[in-house]
Amino acid sequence: MNHVIVQLTVDKQKNLEGVMDDYGLGSKALVATLNIGTWSGRKYDSKATGIVMENVNAKGDCGRFNKLLVEHDSILKVYRIAAKARNFHYDNSLPWADEGCRLLPTKVYTKYVEGINQHSAEFWAAVDEFCELYDGMIQKARIRLADLWNPEDYPTVDRVRNKFAFSVSFSFLPNPQTDFRLGLSEIEVDKIRASVEQTLKNTEENAQKDLWNRMNRIVERIVERLGDPGKVFKKSTFENIDELEKQVDFLNVAENVNINDTMKKIKDELTEYDPTEIRNDEKVRELVHNRAKDILNTISSFV
Repeated sequence: MNHVIVQLTVDKQKNLEGVMDDYGLGSKALVATLNIGTWSGRKYDSKATGIVMENVNAKGDCGRFNKLLVEHDSILKVYRIAAKARNFHYDNSLPWADEGCRLLPTKVYTKYVEGINQHSAEFWAAVDEFCELYDGMIQKARIRLADLWNPEDYPTVDRVRNKFAFSVSFSFLPNPQTDFRLGLSEIEVDKIRASVEQTLKNTEENAQKDLWNRMNRIVERIVERLGDPGKVFKKSTFENIDELEKQVDFLNVAENVNINDTMKKIKDELTEYDPTEIRNDEKVRELVHNRAKDILNTISSFV
């Protein structure tokens, strides 16, 4: 089965930009909504709950006993792939409105689609593998659950498969100049237009704040690690800067000069020395630590 979410073509990026009107943020980004659904593999057992409460002399609504219908490890692969896909979605997008609904800069669109298609393929491959082994899992559960076993707890494999979902939808940002319906008074249209403009302004501000927070987290971690001579740090502490630089390049839709300048400073000043040298040379460690503190002070004025 083909699980490609969006089929990319050579002119896809160009066509995407061509249909977007030139109106501020709306010309630089669209909205991507990721939806991932999984089967919990759990079932509430009222009888077992009653037995537990009776054994501990508990009263009232103290808790619920939920059975693991299949061993947790058997479905863990699907959960992990779903988590990786969500992280990819968040790393390559910016805050918009609802959970799962994110601002996607047009210049990261191709990278995003290629990545999310890969995650989708891995997700459905893991689901197929799980479903192929499902009947065997049920038989193992019969032994494992003993008196908790109830065949009615288990949906058919087709129903289980339908509980999994992986999809992405794209939409354009509203244009405060044109995106209105007929039948509204001029006063109401002005109110709606002002509301849309304010929403877009807030979105742009939140997008920039998100990038400042990403930089803050990495630099703050460096300050913390280097500030204590007894603390050990991994290479990834500094290698993460390379990934951050890519994110800022793609996601700075407002082309905020302060963000770009700060990112350049992080890259130039904190990666000048190899992590091994920083670890072994106290003077270099102190130098990089002081640089990181100065950069953190700069970032603090924006977050």
